Amino acid sequence: MNSNHPQNTSNQDKWQTMSLIIANHSHDSSARLVQQFRTLSIKRFAAENLMLCLLQYSGLMLSTLLFTPGPLWFSSGVSTAFVFMRGYSILPGIWLGSFFAYFFSNSGIVLAFGCAAIHTFQTFLLLWLSYRYITPTLVFIRFSTFIKFLFCSSVVTALSSFLLVLLCFSNLQHPAAPFQLWMQWWLANLDGILIISLAIGTWDFYFSEINVIKNLNKMGLIFSFGSILALSLVLANCVIPHLIMLSAVFTLPLIFFISLRYGWCGTVAAMFILGSILSFSAYLNAPLFSLHLPAATMIFIQSLLGIEVIIYCYLTLRHVDRP
Repeated sequence: MNSNHPQNTSNQDKWQTMSLIIANHSHDSSARLVQQFRTLSIKRFAAENLMLCLLQYSGLMLSTLLFTPGPLWFSSGVSTAFVFMRGYSILPGIWLGSFFAYFFSNSGIVLAFGCAAIHTFQTFLLLWLSYRYITPTLVFIRFSTFIKFLFCSSVVTALSSFLLVLLCFSNLQHPAAPFQLWMQWWLANLDGILIISLAIGTWDFYFSEINVIKNLNKMGLIFSFGSILALSLVLANCVIPHLIMLSAVFTLPLIFFISLRYGWCGTVAAMFILGSILSFSAYLNAPLFSLHLPAATMIFIQSLLGIEVIIYCYLTLRHVDRP
């Protein structure tokens, strides 16, 4: 036994040496992985906020800050969609994009700071209330959940739009009556969330199932979405008040048909097409908006867009809430 003792000691020394090497390398590897994770997190944080800054700036310049009021605000929809997908970490990008948009529109640094704070606070409050009381996603599976989100969004956007009017009204060159201006901004703000954010959230959620489109009737798709595209263009180029009203109302049965035939994804896409064309038409000063559309007519169109969203949500989700 004594003759084996040196060999056992030698083996123990080898194991201790190997264990020490493994421990040292394990510590170095862990530290390196932690550092890589921190670096990746910082890069991702910076990239996401830069992207949101550009999107928020573009959304405000394309719809919110136009001389001719747009029917919906892209900035509200985009910021709401991405804060639900990425969380609170993108709020700095939303604030920066809003600040630069207002500042470069000759609003002054104080006004730009205040408006950026309102836009950011609206996004934060909507996400916080939804996480706490409603749902963590913008893809709804129950109509009752959507109604809660609609009520929450209506209250939050009404408050933020009131603050924006209060802050910006004295700086507008030819403002409408304060109440009419608040109604236009509130509905544009709310419609942006209901149309743009739901479309982006649905796209993100169902993107992996996009191949399902191949199994649908191609002629039916072309007819349905070609019709909503054509009707949107007709509405954007109307100048006669009665024809404007008629074209807007005709979108209702078309959305009703698409809701029954293509469900949630189809109607979200149809509303996105309708809202986007009207918004870009305002940016391009299309005939509908070049004649300084009366406030009552704009409010009618905006209200109709919101009603259509509620209708398609009811039609696509009504069966889930039945006992």
